[in-house]
Amino acid sequence: MKHKLFKAAQIIVCICLAAGVLGGCQNAQGLSDLTIIQGVGIDKSDDKTKVSLQYLNLNKSSSADSIGDKITAVATGEDQTVNGAIFNASKVLSKSMFFGQNKIIVFGSDYIQDGLRRGADYLIRSVDSRPDVLLALSSEKASDIIESKENDARIPTESIYELLTVGEQNGYSAAVTVNQLQNLYIDGMTDVYLPILSPGEDCVKCDGIAVFSKENYAAALNDDETFGFLLIKGRAKGGTLEIECSSLGNICAQISKASSKRSATVKNGKITYTCTVSVQLMLDEIQHGISTAVTPDQAKKIERLFEDKVKNMCIASLKKCAQNKSDPFMISRSVAKSDINLYNSLKANWRNELNNIDYRVNVSASLQLVKDNSHRD
Repeated sequence: MKHKLFKAAQIIVCICLAAGVLGGCQNAQGLSDLTIIQGVGIDKSDDKTKVSLQYLNLNKSSSADSIGDKITAVATGEDQTVNGAIFNASKVLSKSMFFGQNKIIVFGSDYIQDGLRRGADYLIRSVDSRPDVLLALSSEKASDIIESKENDARIPTESIYELLTVGEQNGYSAAVTVNQLQNLYIDGMTDVYLPILSPGEDCVKCDGIAVFSKENYAAALNDDETFGFLLIKGRAKGGTLEIECSSLGNICAQISKASSKRSATVKNGKITYTCTVSVQLMLDEIQHGISTAVTPDQAKKIERLFEDKVKNMCIASLKKCAQNKSDPFMISRSVAKSDINLYNSLKANWRNELNNIDYRVNVSASLQLVKDNSHRD
């Protein structure tokens, strides 16, 4: 009897579990039931916050006539807060929003004039925020970036995402995630940096890097300063360099490999911050041309010229940040490792101390390969 009761109980449990699973499946939402967000733009609109949401139009993507066409649309909303503006934008959408595939969040130039606090608060606290989403600053309105056609790409924000990631690897932009910004922002003595995007007629373009002091916008790095910045931080792994040689004219080279080491030392209360950058180069073009192999003397001369080029870019980047009281290089952490007592004494006035640091950059360049018929013996 007990055995039969036990078996009956097992059957009832199985039926209940099956009913629960089936009920859960019935209530679960598929992608076709959601508005899939691909990009978010955050602007200031008078005294309110405006968001622009690029989302997938799945109805359009399923049409046979839409093959190769853009499959996104943009919805907007305004409110006092980012979350409130997103909620208002959702009112014009027929389906619940899903941020699991969001690729990028762009801040408008007007929005960050009041500081990053409101934007950082959204990134840190919102349930819609994801740690791997890329961040950027628009030189104008964020909506201009989110609404960009990107040469009629099917999903424009995918093209912008790739632009930033490739740009960082090649020394002309940066790929900063929500997680990285949070770590820099919460640190207190280390400063945030963001890639700058500028709208164009058919696509956006990378326009340097913006550095911040505390939560406030401080300065924009130009092309050379951006390249130096990324080499110092070890983010750039490739890219194109060009120099002028008195005997060979303009010389263009591709970086095939790059690395960097950074450290701070303290002696008699004086801080020295040293960056050692190594680059391997492949010659791409020599203006006056070489029909024979590059001689050892010519190779050494070319290497020295490229070393000077890289050193100047790095020094310019370090000084630009120091002059604008910005520490995106985490120099304070290096000082703490070297002399914790000095670090503690400077914490309250750290950003004013940046101009008093002795910045040193050592560069090692080596020619590994040369295109066409020119190569090192």
